[in-house]
Amino acid sequence: AEERNYEEWNKFRLDYEERMAEYDKEIEEHRAEIKNLRDKRKQERLEAIEEQRRDLDERMENYENDGDPSRWENFKAEFNHDMNQLGRSIKDLFKNNEK
Repeated sequence: AEERNYEEWNKFRLDYEERMAEYDKEIEEHRAEIKNLRDKRKQERLEAIEEQRRDLDERMENYENDGDPSRWENFKAEFNHDMNQLGRSIKDLFKNNEK
């Protein structure tokens, strides 16, 4: 069970890294645009998104995979929820930028 748990953890982490790479690319593509807009509200939202992004990284780094299945399921569910929320925030912020 420990090995299966380890495999699942590695897959989860890999999925996370791929998703974050996509999010980072989207953020990078629009960061300059948002700074040029001089739109204070959008800049603040971008900062909040970047803060959420750092928070997810920190949580991923600090999670101890101790093999406790219920702790793992809770972490995974909460983390996926927050990742999806981050993705929505990014989309909402940037869809208004497109001409």
